[in-house]
Amino acid sequence: MFNNITDAINWIESIKRFGDKLDLSRMELASTILGHPEKKLNVIHVAGTNGKGSTVSYLKHILLEQGYSVGTFTSPYIVRFNERITFNYNDISDDELLTYINKVNSLYNEVLEQFNEVITFFELITLISFMYFRDLNPDYIIYEVGLGG
Repeated sequence: MFNNITDAINWIESIKRFGDKLDLSRMELASTILGHPEKKLNVIHVAGTNGKGSTVSYLKHILLEQGYSVGTFTSPYIVRFNERITFNYNDISDDELLTYINKVNSLYNEVLEQFNEVITFFELITLISFMYFRDLNPDYIIYEVGLGG
């Protein structure tokens, strides 16, 4: 368990970025253990080669102007790790991020010990966003998705 955000972010950034298997088996396993938080979300996926970040920003501001609450998940960040996950106009706070990193750290260890699977960096931050948005319950969540969506 991490006691400060610096150690927590250093740990999560030390995890390998991509797995040996390019499928969703680890995400399915982890999501099952977590009770499938992603199934409780109203998600808009933004995919493609170019313009994903701009499209996410446009959609977010259109929805906010209409009075909806909006979460976003983007990658990479510009200045701070927290920028990857936002709710309305605010990045996830250090305290919230620390809480969710500790949750995925525990999950990471459980999956490694019980199933000999290593959840990757991108899978871990996606799982953090699933739990964070499940707990906040915004009207819409906009996901900028990469390889394979």
